[in-house]
Amino acid sequence: MTSNSPFDGQLSATTAWIRKTLDSEQARALTKANAIVLASTSSAVVSVVAGYPFDLIKTRMQAFRYPSNMACIKEIYVNDGGMVGFFRGMGPILVTVSFLRSVSFSVYTSTKPFLIEQFNNQPPLSLSSMQRQLPFQLPQIDLPALSLPSVPTMNVTSILPSEWQAKLEAIQSPNAVQVASSVLAGSAAGTIVATINAPVEFIKIQRQLESKMLQSFVSSSSLEKMVESSAGAVASGTAGGLGEGAALASRKVDTSFYRPLTAWEWARKIVNQKGFIGLYSGYSYHLLRDFTGTGMYFGGYESLKVLFTSKGETAGPMVHMMAGGLSGTLSWIILYPIDLIKSVMQKEAMQPIPKYSSAREFISRRYRKGGIRGFYHGIGAQLMRSFPVHAMNFLIYEAVLKWCRR
Repeated sequence: MTSNSPFDGQLSATTAWIRKTLDSEQARALTKANAIVLASTSSAVVSVVAGYPFDLIKTRMQAFRYPSNMACIKEIYVNDGGMVGFFRGMGPILVTVSFLRSVSFSVYTSTKPFLIEQFNNQPPLSLSSMQRQLPFQLPQIDLPALSLPSVPTMNVTSILPSEWQAKLEAIQSPNAVQVASSVLAGSAAGTIVATINAPVEFIKIQRQLESKMLQSFVSSSSLEKMVESSAGAVASGTAGGLGEGAALASRKVDTSFYRPLTAWEWARKIVNQKGFIGLYSGYSYHLLRDFTGTGMYFGGYESLKVLFTSKGETAGPMVHMMAGGLSGTLSWIILYPIDLIKSVMQKEAMQPIPKYSSAREFISRRYRKGGIRGFYHGIGAQLMRSFPVHAMNFLIYEAVLKWCRR
């Protein structure tokens, strides 16, 4: 039995009006002119909302020691206000990531064609071209002619079943110029985004760790008194306090009255304590991560998209998802230690008595304690987040881009 309520009729009329408006010539021209911005912003909103809880868990796991991911999740849920706690600090990130994603894709899509043109215009490298560029004459060396015995060759694909041969022949190989241009264009986009985003990232780290810091450490004044008066305070680990298994102080701050700081309040606090340059604490590690990671990300995506698309066909949604998910996951596996060092040093930057005087000291101590494996603490949450988030990122980006350019 169907109902024809006034609400249903109004909804149908509104839907029809929206479709008519979006299909108008003015709307088509507007969306086509801003296709990159609309596509990247759409993918940013979805990926941030879907991935932020995993990013929070990852940051907590990097900065503090937990026996498991589930222990970290339980603590956030109990101590940070239930499900709302998993989205602490997401508001500013949602706005800034949408803007930065637009910048990143805009820089990438404008830089890549320029690099491809530059690479294609380069003459092939040869001894004669090298000789013309050198201020001296290369010696001429006459080598005796070598006669090598002929070696019989075998076509390996001929022994495979016919359907396998057809699949192998349909596989495309990524073009070296295309891949190199994608990597360099991605690195250029990563450099610009890292420079703009560094203060926001630093504030986000402080907000994500804020409640845990209050629960784990004594106040600054109490800490200083304990260090000055008690010979065992430093030895017990209360002065250092980062998640490397150090003993936490037995005295904890009463947090019942505490109101979490907003992003703006954290920015003012950092500037008051460290000056404006303090907002760029950990920038060198942030830049290294984004320069390398964004280049790998875009280069990997473009390469996998070609590999997963048969000759003569166009990449579809499944290819976009698989290429995006795999490129994001593989880049994070390689870059995770850099991200861990960044998170730790950014946490230490706001401590009254830092546990580590430099990144080198942290790397040395962490390696002695856990080897290479110690630099992957908390990667489980990142890997759970990485594939679906990056798969959705490129799926939505490519779909919205196609719709805008219809």
